[in-house]
Amino acid sequence: MKKEALTDAVKHPSHYTAHPSGIECHEITGLLGGNLSNVVKYVWRYDQKGKPVEDLKKALQYLEFEKKDFEKFGSHFFDDRIEEALDKLKKVDKSEKEIFKALIFCLVGRFAKYGEKLELIEKVLKDQIKELESENN
Repeated sequence: MKKEALTDAVKHPSHYTAHPSGIECHEITGLLGGNLSNVVKYVWRYDQKGKPVEDLKKALQYLEFEKKDFEKFGSHFFDDRIEEALDKLKKVDKSEKEIFKALIFCLVGRFAKYGEKLELIEKVLKDQIKELESENN
């Protein structure tokens, strides 16, 4: 029985599989580039692992990495994997009950698709971090 629980925690952890869209986090993050996938991953689970501010700060750090890469290499090359990830992100943000998460997922998709400014994602992340920090004080 313990082995079964461990397998579930490894193969289908609840903090990645409980989204109302029915889409698992890895279905999107496996299709995006490393930095954007980490932004999605940390936002996806920030409120489920017990360290919400830390997870959002990690998302913010990966956003910084993406900004530097974008400045260096320019807009992304779009292939079928990116398009599939964007389709899934649209489904996720439409069924997301938490406005903050829906907004981040939508903005990540718009950046990946259109090269829109990362600063808006950064502002939304920073505002959420401030709000959580003020709640904890």
